[in-house]
Amino acid sequence: MPHNHPHIEILAPVGGSEHLIAAVRSGADAVYLGTQSFNARRNAHNFTDDELKDAVKYCHVRGVRLYLTLNTLIFNNELDAVKKAVINAAKSGVDALITQDLAVYSIAKNLFPDLPLHASTQMTVHNREGAIAVRDMGFKRVVLARELSEREISYINSNLGIETEIFIHGAHCMSISGACYLSQTLGERSANRGLCAQPCRLDFKNKDTDYCLSLKDMSLIPILDRVIKTGVTSLKIEGRMKRPEYVAAAVSQAVNALNCVPADMDTLESVFSRNGFTNGYFVGNIGAGMFGIRRREDAEVSKNVLSDIAQNYRIEKGRVEVSVNFYAKKGENIFISVTDGVNTCSFSSAPPDSALKRPTQEEDVREKLIMTGNTPYNVTKCSIEMDDGLFIPASKIGEMRRCVFDSLTAERCKHKQYVQHTYDECVTLEKSPIHTSQGIVIRAESIYQLKHISSCMEIILPAEHILKNSSECISRAKQMGAELIAEAPEIMFPGDEEKYPVMLKTLWDIGIKAVSVSNISHIAPTKRLGMKIKGSYGLNITNDIALKEYAALGVSDAVLSFELSSSAIASVRSDMGRGIIAYGRLPVMKTRACPVMGKGGCKSCTQKSISDRMSKRLPILCREHKYSVILSPVPVWLFDKEIKNTDYSVIYFTTESPEEAAHVFELARKRASADFEFTRGSFGRSVL
Repeated sequence: MPHNHPHIEILAPVGGSEHLIAAVRSGADAVYLGTQSFNARRNAHNFTDDELKDAVKYCHVRGVRLYLTLNTLIFNNELDAVKKAVINAAKSGVDALITQDLAVYSIAKNLFPDLPLHASTQMTVHNREGAIAVRDMGFKRVVLARELSEREISYINSNLGIETEIFIHGAHCMSISGACYLSQTLGERSANRGLCAQPCRLDFKNKDTDYCLSLKDMSLIPILDRVIKTGVTSLKIEGRMKRPEYVAAAVSQAVNALNCVPADMDTLESVFSRNGFTNGYFVGNIGAGMFGIRRREDAEVSKNVLSDIAQNYRIEKGRVEVSVNFYAKKGENIFISVTDGVNTCSFSSAPPDSALKRPTQEEDVREKLIMTGNTPYNVTKCSIEMDDGLFIPASKIGEMRRCVFDSLTAERCKHKQYVQHTYDECVTLEKSPIHTSQGIVIRAESIYQLKHISSCMEIILPAEHILKNSSECISRAKQMGAELIAEAPEIMFPGDEEKYPVMLKTLWDIGIKAVSVSNISHIAPTKRLGMKIKGSYGLNITNDIALKEYAALGVSDAVLSFELSSSAIASVRSDMGRGIIAYGRLPVMKTRACPVMGKGGCKSCTQKSISDRMSKRLPILCREHKYSVILSPVPVWLFDKEIKNTDYSVIYFTTESPEEAAHVFELARKRASADFEFTRGSFGRSVL
């Protein structure tokens, strides 16, 4: 069941063996799946190491590519296991690894330089500079953020030099991928570790609006003609946790759309929806219409269509087109060959007998040769050269056909042998000296929050705030004896990213020589100007090797992920300076679809928070109407704890008044206990 766009890939989600069959038999060009660890859907059935090998063979026989997800954040005590997982993946013949953590990237790149790597959507690549960054690192493909518009995707793809993949159907995360910490903060189950509990589907409220963090599922299937024109390579369907029938329906309708057959959206909506679908991000219609929940009637409708969909992939329809040649001459061995255009296999048998009664006819042979039902093969050309008057038993023809097709299957099962290099980085990193300095770095929204604070090591302020209030920021930093550091805009969609180099040059000209960055897209432009690069929490650094890779990219020091426990923080080994957020309302989500936008749009917005089911308030910071940052209900407090093996502790101010900021700073300076409601965050937990 090929489609009319051979350069476009339909990529299907696979959570288990039934999903694999459903995806392939429905027409997927490629599938992505995970083994039982280190993948972003650890609650799916997933595959054992042996099942992975079988899955690769199943796909390759049918001309389908298989990509393995190793796309979670990695802790130091898991590096050896990651190395084994990469080796097993390469030995199994997977067509690519999908990765988020730069430790997985480094291990794979060094062990198997020719094993293709795909940059996961968890890397939060949402602009052209980000795509160029991963391209220059050697990634073959980048999975772009779901939040991009048609115009933005087209801009990124222009003369890019790397394959791009976008989601075309399935669940929308409320947060930009890789920037969501809500599940870990509220439920101790990290989305970045593959255990998202989907708290965004719970009833968060915006005034009188319920479920204000629950987006409808996306579907671009009806407008795939527009999607293709953006220059993307791969059309990705979300849903490794969904039913096999869901996979089959989505793949089938995508195939239909690429073949100019109108998609049956009623069936797709019946299989699974949250009160319909949205294409809001792609078409640039971001608003209240994008939100929806899974209703009882949605679930009831699903029951009526699942069995019909399952029937459509129960029997395999040959998708591999082959040509068969059959040769039978008196006194010569019978000869049969088959080719798929790349592999050719042959088989011969004893010479045929002369017919005593009815001789074997050419049509008799043809009928047996094209009998490939419920196999991967479809005979599209059958050439027969045969003398008259011969008798060849039908059973013999069938046996020869089976033998030659078995040989073809064995050839198609063979996969590329990736060349393995020696790489012991993850087990031989020397212990660096224990870091004991506990300087204080303040990150604030505004310089005016700090008017009652006398001194600190460094001050980090949003770059836009510094540029609007440059004289106040510079003079106040001098008074405090602190280095002033600009915080790059955490999210820069195409259009805004073009302004970033100009922003940096202006900062440089007024004397700002260091920038705090939270996304891989920030690094190269900052480095080109010669500015010092400080890594923020958004880089999601959780292990030694990731630190080393970011150092190689030009990062001088970094704030570690706030999803690390105290023991995980202490285990990090590197000469690079590093810190941890020790106070602050943690940014648990960054979202382009604003959860508090009213019918009047941004101009009429007065609400600055949402509330959860326990009526706890989650403040929201608006970033110039381009994206929102949702903060945790209460701040983390670690200043009265011993934070081993770090260089500095960050006070992360957001909504505090100058008086509140001064009080927090005094408590931090004294390493005192907090006298306000707080949480220890992940510090005292064992993160799963």
